[in-house]
Parts: sequence; C-alpha cells; structure tokens
Amino acid sequence: MFFMKKIIYPVGMIVIGVLICVLAKGVDQRPIAAKKNVNSKQSELTYDKTEQERKSLPDREPDNNNLVALKTNLLPYGLPGRQKGWYGDLLAEKLGIEVHYVQPSYFAERDSDMDIYLFFMGEVSYYDAVKAGELLDLEPTLKKNPKIYKRYKNAFRYIKKYTYKKTGKKGIYGFPVNLKSFDDKGRKLDCVSVLSESNNKNKAMDLLLYSASDEGIMNWTYGPEGEMWERKNGKYVVLKDWSAEEGTDEDEEYVEYSDYSSDYICPRTLIYLIPNTSLGAELTGVKIKRF
Repeated sequence: MFFMKKIIYPVGMIVIGVLICVLAKGVDQRPIAAKKNVNSKQSELTYDKTEQERKSLPDREPDNNNLVALKTNLLPYGLPGRQKGWYGDLLAEKLGIEVHYVQPSYFAERDSDMDIYLFFMGEVSYYDAVKAGELLDLEPTLKKNPKIYKRYKNAFRYIKKYTYKKTGKKGIYGFPVNLKSFDDKGRKLDCVSVLSESNNKNKAMDLLLYSASDEGIMNWTYGPEGEMWERKNGKYVVLKDWSAEEGTDEDEEYVEYSDYSSDYICPRTLIYLIPNTSLGAELTGVKIKRF
C-alpha cells in the first residue's frame, strides 16, 4: 500500500513501521472520523498572547495557501507526507501552519531545511547537536509561558541537568516527550527540538507550546472540541470515546503520504509531540487507546 524508502532508523523503528503499515491495510473497523470543519469558536490558546504577537522570522511557503510549512520528522514510523484532515485544519486555523513529515533519519543525515527534530529511542546525537549550537535554547520562550514552564518543571529540570552534564551548556534544548504524567521527569534523549538553522523558529515554538497546553492535549487525545469533548463548569468532559466507535469515512484523509496514498487509521493525528493519552487522562480521568 505504501511506498517505503530506505529507512535508516534502528531495527526497532523498522518493526514498528511495518506493524503500522499492516494495520493500515488490514483493519476493517476503524475509529470514527471527526468532522473536517474546525469550530471557529474554540477557545484561545493557553500560552501568552505576547508570544503569538512577536515578530516572525522569514517563513517558507507551503504547498498551498498562505500557511507556513514546518518540516519535521514528528511522524517517526518511516513514511513522509503531509498532515491533513481535521487536525491539519486545526493547525492551519490556530497557528497558521502546515506540517510536512520527512523521511526519518539520524540527525547528521537530516534534511538541511528541517524546522523541528524528534530525538527518539536514545539517539545520542542530541548531545553533539547541543555542543555544535544546532538546537535552539527553548528556555527563554518557556519562561514567558509560566503555566507550561511550571507544569513540566520536573521534566525540564531533568533534561537541563543531564544536558549540562554531557555538554557543559545551560538551557533547555529539547521538550521532553513520552511523559507518563505532568510530574514525570521523562526519559533521557526522548525530546523534540527546534533547529537553530530554521527560518520558522517562532512558528515551530508555537506548535510545541500549543501541543503542551490543555487545549492542545485535549484535541490531540480526544478529538475536536465541541464534538468529542467540551468545557463544563471549569472541567473537561469527554463526550465520545472515539476508540470504541466503528467505521470511518474514507474521504477523510488524516495523513497524505509522498506516494499519494492516504492514512485513515487515526482520526486524531499521527504527529508525535508532547501530548499523549496519559496526559489527557490527567485532565479528564478518561483513558483511551490511540491504536
């Protein structure tokens, strides 16, 4: 079904990629598709407005319209493509971006114009990248967003500690992922970074900050606000458990791959960022399965 280029990630990543492809071909009962049109009345981002209003650096044009194209390996299972579907619409409306996934590779072999890089499964080149000044220090921007800076303080302290120990550089050069809770310190070398050479640093930071916010976590975990979840009396209420639903609309593409095939398995997004079902459950008490 999918055209697979040479993948140079570790063997474990190849196995995961094969399993994902098998699922994509063999699953008959897929999760329910969320609507394409994102509710324009969704609440504002939870991070500081001053960060949204700051002057942007020169931006690269995407494939269509006036969105900023962010190039990243945040789809870590081996298939390059473009985020589509309702989540792609949401990122366009909220942040003015379009996410383009590239072929996974080691950091030294990355595309020269990447904006965001996911260090995954213990890729030690993170330390070399920090030493070489190839990663942006996220801490100045994180400090301007006190809710996020405080919420993930244990993870930030941990990554700062081992980064300084290995490189002698102070700062936060990666936002930890795979957190089991907001208090979790995370795992070494599992983080997402903004590249210093990116021409879209501000938009890249917007994506990280949004994904780490309440709204970002809720949308990633449960689906569009108003259809899958809502705010009620100061709490987040899950309206539907999409993982228990059957059937999908095959006209609703979630990721369009470079060989022009499409993925319909996940009505959320395959993007690999700060949110996960454990963090979603901390906000709602409702744990669901992504796959």
